[in-house]
Parts: sequence; structure tokens; C-alpha cells
Amino acid sequence: MITQISQGAGGGGVDTDEKSKVSSNDTTAGYLNGKLVAGTNVTFTENNDGGNETLTIAAAGGVTGFTGSQNTASPNDTVNASRLLVDAASTNADAVLQPKGSGAILAQLPDNTSTGGNKRGLRAVDLQTARSGASRVASGTFSTITGGESNTASANYSAISGGSGNNISRASGFIGGGDSNTISTAGTHQVIGGGQSNSADATHASVVGGNANFASGNYSSVIGGQSNTANGSHSTVAGGTNNTASGLYSIASGSRALANIEGMRSHASGRFAANGDAQVQEMVVRVQTTSAAQGELTADGAAWTTTNTMQVPTDGALAFDILMVARRTDANNECAAWTIRGCIDNNAGTVAFVGTPTTTSLGDDSAGAWSVAADTEAGSVRLRVLALGQASKTINWVAHIRATRVVG
Repeated sequence: MITQISQGAGGGGVDTDEKSKVSSNDTTAGYLNGKLVAGTNVTFTENNDGGNETLTIAAAGGVTGFTGSQNTASPNDTVNASRLLVDAASTNADAVLQPKGSGAILAQLPDNTSTGGNKRGLRAVDLQTARSGASRVASGTFSTITGGESNTASANYSAISGGSGNNISRASGFIGGGDSNTISTAGTHQVIGGGQSNSADATHASVVGGNANFASGNYSSVIGGQSNTANGSHSTVAGGTNNTASGLYSIASGSRALANIEGMRSHASGRFAANGDAQVQEMVVRVQTTSAAQGELTADGAAWTTTNTMQVPTDGALAFDILMVARRTDANNECAAWTIRGCIDNNAGTVAFVGTPTTTSLGDDSAGAWSVAADTEAGSVRLRVLALGQASKTINWVAHIRATRVVG
């Protein structure tokens, strides 16, 4: 407050000036309600005008419903923790972080560098806070990265749960974690559970985990293991290492097994020189007959091909055991069952039995009218499983072929 004392012709006196200055070098004194300047969302209200006046300062537009605090005591003494605590009348209350319109929810401000990353996709959620490059973000529409490091969710609806880095989802799939796993644009709705350097490159393909596994057939899956490939549609590799399931609905397991025929299941524990040259393999084949004509059993019940029948590899041999059953379906309850056992060899492309296959009847209601056989056919390299039915009778035939295979 500035007080001025003046001497005048009319005698001495005191002249009190109640204006204030902001600082010592303020050039102009003023009243309090003029010297205080309200900022954004701040208002001043003068109370008790002409009397014992007061000035009320009010702020509007602040965050409500939360109480802010900072904790610097142990265990937060080294890395301090700032908290927004929900303040609500109810015993339980939700905390909502809601973007505007189609905005994203993210943990860092985009800056087009590896620090903040590029702009996120519409309605994306990106809680990842460490990345090796600006593009390592959830850039796809509705994409999600919930944590981890250097992960990329660039496709619409893609999601990565976490991982140590370099997981990439370029399609609308999900990566649970791990490192350097990739979902490509070759399909949609792929899943990689974790592991390292796994790839899912077809529609609904999945890799549960492991290392360097590859699921590239539609609906194919690799459960785990290392360096396995499931590239047949609906094929599966049940772990192990260096197995290949390339046949439709095929399954491979163990080490160095090859399942390249429809419905084939193969298991190996190693190899001589090439995958599949020392393994056990099996198939279920079928056919329906309605006449006395002979029918060949295949994996899909259709005409034979090189992918639905048991093939004998070049310079390879099979010791086979066939368990076969037949039942009439149009009337009565006639049925019969047989086993066929033998050895078949492929010598430089020529297939022949070694010795004569042994056929044993296990029971027969047809009075000998039905019969079965294992055969070869000139120009093919397959093991044929044949059934001879009966005129005017609909008969379903099913056989389980189990073979031990060697090549070399």
C-alpha cells in the first residue's frame, strides 16, 4: 500500500492512497480487483461492495471425480508414483478414460519418432511405451497393443497382448506375446500364442508357441515345438521338431515326420536323410458300394488321386497292416471284417508286393459274398485297398491302414 503525506497552504495533513503495486518497479498503482487478472476458467467476484469488501476467486472446468496425489515413500521412493484416485459417493465407482469421436487411447503422445511413435489408428488402443521405431504402434483401425516392446499392429482389428519385441500383426489376428512373431496379410483371423519367430500366414491359421514354426494352410495349426510346418488346409503339427503336415486334414508329430496325404497321421523320431524316410504313418479310408462292382477305398471316399491314397515313395518300402470292416446299410444287419498284412516296395518307380499279402477274415455275415484285397496298379505308386460288394446292397466300407515306412 502506498501512503502519501502532503503539505499544503491550508496547513499540514495526511493523504492516504490505498492503491497497490505488483512489484517495486511497477509504474502504476491500482486497486486489487484491477491488478489481479483472471485467466482461463477463472473468475473474480467482488463481495460487500462499499463495505468490508472481499474478492472471491473461482475456477471452473477442472477435473472432477478424482483426487490427485503423489507417493514418494518406499517402494515408490526411487520411481515415484502419481495417482488419480476415483472420488465418488458410491462404494464402487468406475474409472473411465474416453476419447472423443473415433480417437484412440494411448500411453504416449505421438511424435513420429521412436519415443512417441506415429499416429495411432482410429479407435485403437496402444499402451506400449517402448519401441525401436516410429511405426511400432497400433496403427490399424480398432487395433490393440496392450504392452510389450516394439510391437506393431498395423491391420484393422489386429491385436498384440505383449511380448519382448518385434511382434507384427499385419492382418486381423492376435499375438499373445513372445518375440519376432508375424501374422501376414495372406489370411485373416490368425492366432499366435507366443514363442519366437513363428508365422501364421493363412486364414484361421494358428501357432500356439515354440520357435520358428510356420502355419500357412487355411485352418492349419502348430501346437509348439521348433521348425514345424503345417501348410495343408486343416493340417496340424502336434509339436516336436522339423515336422511337415502338408496333406489336407493331416497330422505330423515327433521329429522329421512327413504327412503329405489327405487324412494321414505320421510320427517319427528322426530320419536317415530326408523327412519321412523312417516313420509310422496311418490313414482311414472309405468307400460305399451299391453293386457287385469293385470299389477302391480312399481318404475322401471319392475316386483315387495321388493325395487321397497311401503312396509308396520312390526307393521306399511299406510294411502295412490293414484293419477293415464293412456293413450293409439299406437293410438287415450284415457285416464283415478282415485284416490284410504285407510288404510293398517301390524300386525306381516300379511298385510290387514283396511276397503275397495275407488276408484274414475276422467274421463274415455275407456268407462269402463280400471280399477285400490289397493291390497295385500299373503306372501308379499307391497301395490300393479294394472292396467287392454285392448287387442291390448298399455297403459302407472303412479301413484303417497302418504302415511302417523306410526310404533309402
